[in-house]
Amino acid sequence: MEKPADNKQRNYVIDFLKLFFMFIVVGVHSEYIFEKRLYFLNGALAVEFFFLISGYLMAKSADKIIQASEQAKKKINIGKETVKFMFHKYSCIFLPLLVSIIVCVLIRFFFGDLDLVNNAINSVWELLCGQMYGFTAYYSTGVEWYLSAMFAAMWILFPLYLKKRDTFSYVIAPLLALFILGWISLTYGNLAEQAGAWSGFYYEGMLRGIAEVAAGAICYEIAKKMSKIKWTKLGHIVLTSAEILCYALSTLYMLFHAPSSQDTIIFLLLMIAVSITFSEQSYTFKLFKNPKWSYCASFSCVLLFCNFTWAVIMKNKMIYRAPKERVLVYVALSLATTVFVLLLIKIIQKIAIKLKGKVKLTY
Repeated sequence: MEKPADNKQRNYVIDFLKLFFMFIVVGVHSEYIFEKRLYFLNGALAVEFFFLISGYLMAKSADKIIQASEQAKKKINIGKETVKFMFHKYSCIFLPLLVSIIVCVLIRFFFGDLDLVNNAINSVWELLCGQMYGFTAYYSTGVEWYLSAMFAAMWILFPLYLKKRDTFSYVIAPLLALFILGWISLTYGNLAEQAGAWSGFYYEGMLRGIAEVAAGAICYEIAKKMSKIKWTKLGHIVLTSAEILCYALSTLYMLFHAPSSQDTIIFLLLMIAVSITFSEQSYTFKLFKNPKWSYCASFSCVLLFCNFTWAVIMKNKMIYRAPKERVLVYVALSLATTVFVLLLIKIIQKIAIKLKGKVKLTY
């Protein structure tokens, strides 16, 4: 969950797209109700968009540190900067994840999963994003694997970027993306369906995260170069058309095409689209100028954590109703729970601010 203070630096198109692709993820989880995937046949591929965004923002943060060190003529403490970066990233999602886990565990308890104490205790590794390392837990949100893979990937790649920016951007990142995504596609026949496949040493989702976060860093370099070009009006039109076309084709593929080796082509389209969006050279950037679009990012973050629980519950509840009716209830309850969690977060933040003003801490 991003802080409002960052609004001046935000790309609101990305905020909107986060919510757009999150609804595709919600649609994918409806397969638990139908007991097969009828809609969003390859919607799991939407996660690739989020990995690319994470890689872009990682590279942007690392590049700022490098530029600051060059101006100050100081050597970068790579270990210290990596810890600061990882702590900042985790702190952004800690409260939404914590509150969402508590709410989801209680919801499941209310609907029949009565081992409340053990479920709460076994949620520790979900809160610490440990799934992709192999830790067993009670994963109430059902989507923590993505956070685990994302954080692991950044933890590995961020110091590499700080150490050798150009070598990483032009050699290491492209090779990681090509070799790993090629191996995943050849081994499993697609990119997005085997996140939980355990090799005996690592999950497929972990490798996928590393490859696609690295690809996001490549998008950063492309977007940075595109932003420095003086585009003509025709150039802006071409970029806007390419951006919309890439997102549209990717979405249609996710909706109607079963997972296949063609997933890699869609991933390339997403890389092109993300690079154009972040370059801020298309007309969509001007269209999404209102800071209120930033709320899409906060909503999508919590919706990610809250939807899976209801999909699992609706699989076994209201069975006298048609599956389509249960899907509508699932979506409605997911949205309502998201709003409820966001309100809880707001209340907790206000209480924390008041306590901080009254209690002086000394170290």
